[in-house]
Amino acid sequence: MAMICNDDCLSMLEGRETEGGEKNSHAAAFPKGIPVSFKYDGEEISLHDAKCEETVTGEENNQKIFRRTVLENGLAVEMKGSFYDNRVVDFTVYFENTTGENTKQITDINAYDLNFKPPFKGSVNMSAHLENPKYVMGDEDRPVIHLMRGNEGCKFATLEEMSEEFKTLKEDESFECTGCSCGEYYSPYFITDWPGGGVCLALGWSGFWKAYFHIKEGVMSFKGGLKRCNFYMKPGEKLRMPRVMYVYWEGEPEDGYNAFRRAYINYVAPRDTDGKIMFPPISSPCPDENATNGENEINWVQNVMDDTGAEMYWHDAWWHVGGFPAGQGNYTFPIEKNVDHERYPKGVKILGDIAHEKGYKFMLWFSPEFYPENCTMANEHPEYILHEPGRKGGTLNMASDEALDYMIRYLDECIKTYGVDIFRTDDGIHWGDVFANEEENREGVLEIKVVEGLYKLWDGIRERNPGLIVDNCCGGGTRLDLELCSRSYSLWRTDSSVWYHVLGDMLRHPVLNQTINMSLNRFVPFTVCATCNYDPYTVRSGFNGGLTINMDLRKPDFDKAELRKAYAEVRRLRQYFLGDFYRLINDGYDPYSWCSYQYNVPEENKGCVFVFRRDNSPYPVAAIGLKGLDPKKKYEVDFYYGYEKAKTEILSGAELMSYNVTLESAPGSLLMEYRERPARFYR
Repeated sequence: MAMICNDDCLSMLEGRETEGGEKNSHAAAFPKGIPVSFKYDGEEISLHDAKCEETVTGEENNQKIFRRTVLENGLAVEMKGSFYDNRVVDFTVYFENTTGENTKQITDINAYDLNFKPPFKGSVNMSAHLENPKYVMGDEDRPVIHLMRGNEGCKFATLEEMSEEFKTLKEDESFECTGCSCGEYYSPYFITDWPGGGVCLALGWSGFWKAYFHIKEGVMSFKGGLKRCNFYMKPGEKLRMPRVMYVYWEGEPEDGYNAFRRAYINYVAPRDTDGKIMFPPISSPCPDENATNGENEINWVQNVMDDTGAEMYWHDAWWHVGGFPAGQGNYTFPIEKNVDHERYPKGVKILGDIAHEKGYKFMLWFSPEFYPENCTMANEHPEYILHEPGRKGGTLNMASDEALDYMIRYLDECIKTYGVDIFRTDDGIHWGDVFANEEENREGVLEIKVVEGLYKLWDGIRERNPGLIVDNCCGGGTRLDLELCSRSYSLWRTDSSVWYHVLGDMLRHPVLNQTINMSLNRFVPFTVCATCNYDPYTVRSGFNGGLTINMDLRKPDFDKAELRKAYAEVRRLRQYFLGDFYRLINDGYDPYSWCSYQYNVPEENKGCVFVFRRDNSPYPVAAIGLKGLDPKKKYEVDFYYGYEKAKTEILSGAELMSYNVTLESAPGSLLMEYRERPARFYR
């Protein structure tokens, strides 16, 4: 492993030509040093131009792995990162106190501090501006920030979760936003575009973050990182900052977010033991009101799920002593103490055994981070719990190696004993418990260590159980940040879809699913949530590589044959899901509009298109212009209004790029699957 300063990797990052003649203008603004800034004892420090040592530790499959290190005031600032496909940068910065004394106070850390001077030339993406309800004449020549709303979880029905907002920046104007993973007003995913290009950026941090945007004299500035940061570091202490992944692109916004999306799928998303992408499974959980005893569950997995085509048996929170939520926190040895043997006289292991005999994966619910008053953990191991004054219950102290080791051992034994294939983790860190235990003049340090501990917890059980899948719930989609998504997927990305079902509004939750797909799929595509019907309109709205049908399959009028058709369609559509993603009609969650998006696999010249006419739309016809096609080629296009193929047409790429769809019913949907027509038919 050689220490170098100006190899091809560094040259590519800086946009210079390499010895092989390659040039990467997409990352031209990457600094020579480390793109970090902070204040040390009140003095502003930037490491952009700092002299650094760089180590290239690996290079394969279009991925370069590198390290850069700078020493400043006794602080070793290290950046570990990867460079994907010669255009996408993914890095994390670490601070280490190398002295024998406490550092001075460190504040205002920007885990990324990037400056771009774009040409502001090229075609204007008017559609992106017209989607902005605050658009005014002249905005098309200015940068537009595309923001994604957060998800507050466990609240009530709302269509705003993961929806899009816009902010146009004028000269010398700035904008700042904050969040906590994806659990507050904003999610840490951003697209900023301008005429001819832009930047797509994501923060991987499961705590509190900030993001800042500014333009002055043609220079776009991007900064962000820890929201809570005012601390000194102890001798030998090492702290990590939020993960940052971004791409600078030239062209249209979809060029940028598809470069990001492909890099995520190819290099970041979790994989199975064979190195294959793990799609969210097809599943039908037993409804809550009937899942309160073992016999109901045995009947569900042994009989009710038969002949549906499901891939997973899902058992949620009800197996704990005391049920849910009273049974949370009873995580002490021996593990059988946590099982409610009155309601589950045959235990939990039998459920996993039956699931495996039937060919299903087995998912089991856990809540290892929060501990209510008087749970067994609070009584037997209070030293492992962070809590506010006057309380016994609280949050697992994941900054403690001892507490972390205990919980990894406990969960590992459960996973192995019960045969768990998918570890469903719910609830999460209660931040008041963390803040109440911070040391004086060390704001943010305990948060960093608890978040690092969360990553170690998940990594620990995954390392001990190769092939284990983590389902990231946390109250319904509140922690879908890049760092946790690199270790998991989410089968319950929002609670709102269920709340709409409870309210009896079967028309809103498909719109919610469409909106989330349109927004989140540009970044991290492997998320689904409750789909509360099995008609084509609802199922296609809920499809996102997998499907969760949240219905009672035992009802006399339930049509299993129709459900099998829905599941068969989901399996067929997975072949397109890893392709490029295009938003064809995007009007947010407007019930009077249409919605349409496309998955295109350019390597195989095939793809699919989802078209939805929403329930209040008065328009029977809508224009959809497919993207990523060759206008001169011919395509065979299959049309599905229901689950059966309605017709196949031969259309040119040019025709599909300006195609009109008619849907007589509202709500209604159309699925189009296309593939290039073989060349022999051109003659």
